[in-house]
Amino acid sequence: GTYLDYKGMRKDAGLVTTEKRDTLPELTPAQLDKLRQLTIVSKASKSRNLTYDDLAESLDISDVRVLEDTVIDAITNNLLQAKLDQAARNVEVADVIGRDVLPADIDAMIDTLTKWHDASSKVITELDSLANEGRRADAERQKRENELQGMIEAQKNSVRKELMESSDGSKFDIDMDDELKRKKKGSK
Repeated sequence: GTYLDYKGMRKDAGLVTTEKRDTLPELTPAQLDKLRQLTIVSKASKSRNLTYDDLAESLDISDVRVLEDTVIDAITNNLLQAKLDQAARNVEVADVIGRDVLPADIDAMIDTLTKWHDASSKVITELDSLANEGRRADAERQKRENELQGMIEAQKNSVRKELMESSDGSKFDIDMDDELKRKKKGSK
């Protein structure tokens, strides 16, 4: 809850019965400071720009210096990252910790998580598709390379066979092999 929730419950408890008032004890100064800081966290989780007037009302603080000290304490305690703009009389929130989840927030959280899940599933599907396309293209390239190597080997064998059948083919075959070996060494 927030400071105003606590204050309202104590007031309501006082109107109903003495028994209910006892369930909400008076807060120590340290507890009161902590509840006010957590109230700032609650407000900062809903808006990134908090006015001094709104904070003063929510925290039941009339002195601007005390209000600023409370915000500074919340920042020092790593409850939020923010800057105080004294000239504009507001607090610019950059980041804030999470608080307990209220039952009213669960549906919105489920909706947000469902949207995130759906978007993540689409990304995974797209990545799988791209990976499969890459594997298919690689297999196709490998197939073409193997076909070309087969054609080259077939052509070499054909030329060798023709040369072997000619009268001075044996000398030419040896010369051709030597020439191929020199070209391979030169290309390295």
